[in-house]
Amino acid sequence: MSLQASAVLRASALLAMFAIVLASCSGATASTPRGNARDHTGLAAGHQSGVVYGIVPPQLPPAAQMPRIMRLVSQLAQGKPLIVHLYTDWSQYPSALPALDSEIASYVTRGFLVDLALRYVPPSGHDGDVAGFARYVSAMVAHFASQPSVAYLQVTNEANSPFNAAASDGAYDNAVGALVAGIEAGAAEKARTGSRVRLGFNWFSSLGAPADQRFFKSIGRLGGRLFASEVSWVGIDLYPGTYVPGSLPPPGSGHLAASAASDVSQAIGVLRSDLMPLAGLGSHVAIGVSEIGWATSPPERTFAEQAELVKAFMTGVCSVAVPDNVRFVQWYKLANTVLPTKSSPLSMGLASSAMVLYAGFAAYQAVIAHGCTLG
Repeated sequence: MSLQASAVLRASALLAMFAIVLASCSGATASTPRGNARDHTGLAAGHQSGVVYGIVPPQLPPAAQMPRIMRLVSQLAQGKPLIVHLYTDWSQYPSALPALDSEIASYVTRGFLVDLALRYVPPSGHDGDVAGFARYVSAMVAHFASQPSVAYLQVTNEANSPFNAAASDGAYDNAVGALVAGIEAGAAEKARTGSRVRLGFNWFSSLGAPADQRFFKSIGRLGGRLFASEVSWVGIDLYPGTYVPGSLPPPGSGHLAASAASDVSQAIGVLRSDLMPLAGLGSHVAIGVSEIGWATSPPERTFAEQAELVKAFMTGVCSVAVPDNVRFVQWYKLANTVLPTKSSPLSMGLASSAMVLYAGFAAYQAVIAHGCTLG
């Protein structure tokens, strides 16, 4: 999701529509093992170090909130590697760069890695300016070239989803062109500067099999072999039971976890086996779960259910981490940024907007402490 977008906004815009058009994703076929590969960025897909967990914190929070956020992120990590997933928009460049640099420094000095999404949100008059966005990506690669803790740059955000400009870049003109041009420009700047940042892009799962296939085919046609050689990873944004019906029983049924892990592993398998090959992206290209989450809205969608699904979703990721070369998984999100309302009741956070912890926080803390049981 974007810097500006909350899960509440996204829910009101998408939930009803997705409930109708996304049911086809529940029929996905799980992937089959393909053996170990080696990510061409140098990360071994044999997962000797396991999957790295991550979190989406509040973006550019007020200074008074930052110490509390840092404490919560540190509580989650408990000294283990952790990725902090941040977002920034092209339209905010370069005015937002000092604040972004300060925010990133706060995490990096505490030993966290950063996955920064470069959203294709155009400045006024530049919708469809693919060349302009490519120059922006190049400038950002150069800016962070000497900062190895900025480990991942995500070029565009959900370029396949046209439904909500506050959350998804597919709402803007020629988002696929911006994705391909951005990766190519970023790769050229990597070669020039010696940066080791891993360039990738993400995809919202799922708008249904035909739309998903069209998206990856269009990337393949536009990017070709050069583009495919420059992509280090592909991210999946996955919200079973919230934005994607999947096969989960209704909230409150007491049986959510039974199918949750399967929904997650199947979605990853479809990305690996059915979609990435359409863009020429082979098994050496890693997968990251860029966003995964489940919304609460008590009493119908309880905090206890969210905690249960934190564990189930992560079990699903870990079950395919080795065969599908999954490198990281990031929970959306640490804390709510606005209060739920009657018209928009869903909340994604593991804590309230006042930083009161829900049961899901402790569940995710335990997942991180235990790590993936790979198999």
